[in-house]
Amino acid sequence: MAAEDTAQTTSFFEGMRVRMQDAFNLEELKTLCEDLTVNYENLGGEGLNAKVREIVGYFRRNGRLIDLVDYCRRQRPTVEWPKPPAGVQVASAFTALKEMLEGDVDLRDAVNRFKQSFEGAHDRIVVVNYYKTLHDRLHKLQVRCYDPLMHEIRSTADVREALESISQYVAYFKEIVEDLKKIESPVQKTYDSSWIIKLAQAQTRMALSAKPESFDPEKIKQAARDTNNILSVHPGKINGRLMGAVDVLDLPILKEAMENVSQRFGRFNLDQDKVKEFNDGITSLEGLGARLLVLTKEHDLWQEADRVLRRVDEQTVGEEISELEDVWPDLQSQVANIYENSDEEWAVLLKDQSDNLDKALGANPKDAKSVKDNFEKYRQQAVQRFFKVDEQVLNLCSGLVEMDNRLTLLLEKM
Repeated sequence: MAAEDTAQTTSFFEGMRVRMQDAFNLEELKTLCEDLTVNYENLGGEGLNAKVREIVGYFRRNGRLIDLVDYCRRQRPTVEWPKPPAGVQVASAFTALKEMLEGDVDLRDAVNRFKQSFEGAHDRIVVVNYYKTLHDRLHKLQVRCYDPLMHEIRSTADVREALESISQYVAYFKEIVEDLKKIESPVQKTYDSSWIIKLAQAQTRMALSAKPESFDPEKIKQAARDTNNILSVHPGKINGRLMGAVDVLDLPILKEAMENVSQRFGRFNLDQDKVKEFNDGITSLEGLGARLLVLTKEHDLWQEADRVLRRVDEQTVGEEISELEDVWPDLQSQVANIYENSDEEWAVLLKDQSDNLDKALGANPKDAKSVKDNFEKYRQQAVQRFFKVDEQVLNLCSGLVEMDNRLTLLLEKM
């Protein structure tokens, strides 16, 4: 199911980009941005293809894909636009209901009894998205910054030789910290996010120590250790809260409320296209909820495996492989439980690499370098899969944001 979801989501974004490139020129893209209150000049990219990519990315990041899809459909009705992801379809359902309520006071009265269910869904979606966004930023920090930074430090005799690469990682580190600072917490009373300040302090120390005029490799390493202390603890804690938030998200309650609303449509003279759009959204919501449960369960399994992999990686230094030898039987079984029922390419490759590592650990005499090389390949494949699952969950949460943006507008009319 996860592979199918990824293919569908990828197909949608590719389809939007290709069709927009064919349907609009640069001047028309400027008009699109103006009509949809987006600052065209602040978007990156040069040329038509790059601008389209940036525009689609902007609406995706800001939970406004439905605005982009609706605009394209209105302006180019003859183009066969791709079917949007489930979250956008549910958002369209809320828009359709909002428009129907605007034209019928009696319908509004009939729907208002379900307002509490809609409000509860709104509150829960906000919390899920908050924890997922925090987790996503920390995961990117690990995979795209911390891990390659430590690889540079460990593999270079003179850290100064890697100064250019280190500076690039420090710059990306700063981007992530700035993103984290901007995220508004809906759970300030129950969740302590003061670790973000500590992370920002580590980034500042690392940036100061990486400047050519004040270069200090020991301070860079200390800042990296401070960063690792956060990465070793908080992704797991956030993941636990995310799992709890998903458990109480209870999309079936929202679906039931929407079905009850739909059952009342027959009493009124309504636009049947909008009725169909609303009912299609109910179907999409059911599918989205099922996919979210499947992916978050796999996400939870990878989070625990990643915790062990990180610990082994930190303690596998030089010829020392005892930590890996100790945990390997349990770790091998733990990760196998994730991939054993999949025939996707990542699962086959990971199983093969697991077998290679198992052989290296069982060799007599044992070659520590071969063990470490095979472990590094194994860990990289596991990390890549975890990152992909993380991305898929984030895509679903982006769909929830699309839903919630429209749900908020609907609640204002109820």
